[in-house]
Amino acid sequence: MPDTLNQHTQPERSLINMHEKWEVIYWAKKWNISEEALHMAAKQARSSSAEKIHDAAIELGLIDR
Repeated sequence: MPDTLNQHTQPERSLINMHEKWEVIYWAKKWNISEEALHMAAKQARSSSAEKIHDAAIELGLIDR
């Protein structure tokens, strides 16, 4: 995946690369949470799986069911 915001393609829907700024921005916007909240959820999930991070965000009260 390209490193620049101008040259990216659609992210892999099942994984979130938390080291890619544009992916963090994309998923935070998609779930209507802050980038910091997304990082918290990813840390809680201990996974790069979008599903597991989403579930962790729900458990943390960052996202409504």
